[in-house]
Amino acid sequence: MRREDATESNRITMRVKPQLDTFVAALIPGSTIALAGRAFLPGASVLVNGAAAPADVLGRTQLTFVMPGTGGTGSAGGNVSLQVRNPDGLVSNGRSASVARVLEIPFKYGVHNLKFGNFTDGVPDWGTYKDTFG
Repeated sequence: MRREDATESNRITMRVKPQLDTFVAALIPGSTIALAGRAFLPGASVLVNGAAAPADVLGRTQLTFVMPGTGGTGSAGGNVSLQVRNPDGLVSNGRSASVARVLEIPFKYGVHNLKFGNFTDGVPDWGTYKDTFG
């Protein structure tokens, strides 16, 4: 602080805690989510139920992050807690968000391989089907 007579006070280090605005959109696992708020710093991360997800800070009031995926197991939906953590360690207020339900087919190539051979390479059409299956 500086008084009118130009006398300065002692210097102190002051940090500003980030603040996360409310939002209503459902979070879809694996998609890019935009968050708004205040005092975001480059290098910030988003805490999803306490687990850090890297964020791309677009400015002091906006960032994006990729919502963690389901790992192929699907999601029953529900709510998660979101916070922003700046690289200086300060954490924002928490916000609750809904996560969309995701149904996934548990088919994994290499595990559930197809039981028939495809002996003809080509454009998938009726002729290729007849050549392969008779």
